[in-house]
Amino acid sequence: MRFINKCKHIFLSIFLFSILIFTAQGCLFKSPIYKGDGYTIIFPEGWEVVETYEGGSTKKPFYSSAKPQEAKASTPQINELTDKPIAQMSVLVHQLTSAAWIEDDFPQILSTIKKYGYKIIDNGEIKISKQLSKWVFFHNLKEKRLYIEFYMITDNNKLYKIQYQAEDTQFKNFRKFFEQSKESFKFKFTF
Repeated sequence: MRFINKCKHIFLSIFLFSILIFTAQGCLFKSPIYKGDGYTIIFPEGWEVVETYEGGSTKKPFYSSAKPQEAKASTPQINELTDKPIAQMSVLVHQLTSAAWIEDDFPQILSTIKKYGYKIIDNGEIKISKQLSKWVFFHNLKEKRLYIEFYMITDNNKLYKIQYQAEDTQFKNFRKFFEQSKESFKFKFTF
């Protein structure tokens, strides 16, 4: 009889421990990989990620298949004067209505950046996740922020824009986090 009670106690302990592990797994073993619409990326640890859906809402629409249009990660440090995060990065996804090629559209993007009064420092091309990407590095003198933006158009006519921005005095300090996230960006193809 004692043996049976001891076995019951051991079984109950193992069962409760298993429940505790599976419950905590969502918090303790959460993947650092953010899964967006057709891509994955690893944002810096400790940065807050906010998703924006069509129409600019941060609330997920009632239909469960809705994918966020933009994922924005921000540093927990806020500039007290501007009330903005010291650094941010985001991935924007937009389904184009017709076929487009980044090589053809990039001059218009550069023209728009200049039109808004930003100073273009440099631009070029690089491959991200084996996809041709055009990039631009520019300065918003009014807000005193530096930006790097990468633009890609995939075969299924989706435009991806990866943007990194930081206060101009802090950009150098956050550049390594930007580069690590860019290197972690991968396209995932779904049907």
